[in-house]
Amino acid sequence: MIRIDHWLWGVFLFGLVWAGVAPASPAQSAPSAAPDQTSATPPVDLFYHYWDGEDDECKEFAIQAKQVKQIQGTWTFQLQGADGKNAPDTKRVLKNEKRTSFSVAFCDKDTEVSPPYRLGVHFEGMINGKKTEFQDTYQVHPPEIQVQPVCTDSGLRVKARMDHAKTAEGNWLITLSRKKGGDLYRVLDYSAESREGVKLNHLFSHLEVAAHNERITPGEYTVYVTFNGEIDHSPDTAHPDPKQEKVVLKKGDGCITPQEVSQPAPPLKGDQSNWIMAGVILVGLLIGLFFRRRV
Repeated sequence: MIRIDHWLWGVFLFGLVWAGVAPASPAQSAPSAAPDQTSATPPVDLFYHYWDGEDDECKEFAIQAKQVKQIQGTWTFQLQGADGKNAPDTKRVLKNEKRTSFSVAFCDKDTEVSPPYRLGVHFEGMINGKKTEFQDTYQVHPPEIQVQPVCTDSGLRVKARMDHAKTAEGNWLITLSRKKGGDLYRVLDYSAESREGVKLNHLFSHLEVAAHNERITPGEYTVYVTFNGEIDHSPDTAHPDPKQEKVVLKKGDGCITPQEVSQPAPPLKGDQSNWIMAGVILVGLLIGLFFRRRV
């Protein structure tokens, strides 16, 4: 009886298989979709660039997602200053953005923050067919001019340098002004055109001051330095704001123009020195000839 039952059960299962309704074997799991990417760092290579806008109050950032075929989502940007706090009206949101490169600008007066600037970045959307969310921070310190006036016995020396820049090529201008009443009176200018380097050193010597019929006397002076040119081999890099420093000179300081300024003898020109040398040689020959005849 048991054997018959087993035989009947086998026939029953065979019939089910033949009919295509046999119990399915454990199904293998289908390949799952690519996992979403949520990270604190960008899964893509982001390139940033900062420059000054046409308006002096503008701060513009260019963002480019490199090696990305398709992107769509919401970008949120938050601008912070050196104190790490969010200034009013420093948030920008770009929704449904499909471009891989674009720029964002902060041009309101309320966005005035002190460098270095920190740009907080948040993205949520799709990158190359994958749901992605990440955040990033970009920090930049625009070039800054530093000025140091130094009083020396030879005159007033002005040392200027450009911080947060590796290279610079362009025109420097140093203006020395004296406070007279409530206004500033220009004393001297010095310009260095097409100059390479991030440093500038100039001496407003006693001779230079006197040659312009000016005098440096005790009082308060302002040294004003500007630069216009190319920084770090990029014409659209942020340009530094003009910088000024005040210096108060007292009676007896070495850079005060003396009552009498001795003018050095002007150097001889090439033609003049050649004629003088020829004259010396000719006189020597005549003297030698004179003594030879006497002997």
